Amino acid sequence: MATMKAVLVKQPGDASQLYIGETDKPVPQDDQILVKVKYFCLNRMDISQRHGRYPPPPGASQILGVEVSGIVEEAGKNVKDFKVGDKVFGLMGGGGYASYAVINHYLAMHIPDTLTFQQAAAIPEMLDEYLPVTLASCTGLVHGLPSPALRRRPPRGPGRADSCGSVRCRGGGDPVGQTGKGVCLAIV
Repeated sequence: MATMKAVLVKQPGDASQLYIGETDKPVPQDDQILVKVKYFCLNRMDISQRHGRYPPPPGASQILGVEVSGIVEEAGKNVKDFKVGDKVFGLMGGGGYASYAVINHYLAMHIPDTLTFQQAAAIPEMLDEYLPVTLASCTGLVHGLPSPALRRRPPRGPGRADSCGSVRCRGGGDPVGQTGKGVCLAIV
């Protein structure tokens, strides 16, 4: 089996327990894409997991990291929305702190031309978990988004898109609203 470099954890604890080591390169399953990681994002869940207080979900990689951006290297046989060479970002149960990561295709998104790999890696969890609730009733916008991850939720929530493509977002001052405004500016 091929190997890759990854940030690994010696034992639960502080950041001194992290090291760069070799591990098996993941192989995508039928509904996954293999991504050559350009950037990953550190979030609170990673820190809790490193301390041993938050186990990875069943079946997820033991490697830290749930948010990445990169380039598709391989796509599983059921994947239709992505092809080799696509620039993507996405959310996964673990495995992001590595040279390669696998993402379920429905949790991956194409990177718009207006975002860098670095910017894209910082937003998947916000986009997948929180932002659809804010934007989902903007049916014209949500159904035009470049990602199955954002299209899969039924319309609901406080937002509304008008016929000229503008979006009104209640709660625009909180982190979700701020992200929503940034995403709207990037894709509307």
